[in-house]
Amino acid sequence: MSEKLTMEESGFLIERSIGGCPVWLCVKLEQFDWTPDSLQAIRFCRREDADQLAALIGDDAELITEHSWGPIPAAEGGERE
Repeated sequence: MSEKLTMEESGFLIERSIGGCPVWLCVKLEQFDWTPDSLQAIRFCRREDADQLAALIGDDAELITEHSWGPIPAAEGGERE
């Protein structure tokens, strides 16, 4: 049986360092938070959108990084359309 793969994705993430490790902006319990898992981070298609939110967050948002993911096996990455 062949494994179903999702398409490669890319986007801009808002990043900072905590304890020397990179973490990315996410939403947990309807609030902004930071996650070490880039798959759970808020993804922006356009850098200017990430820049605007980073400006609102302030000093916690240290930089904007471009990431690519995939292809990811559907069982691990979830079903996407």
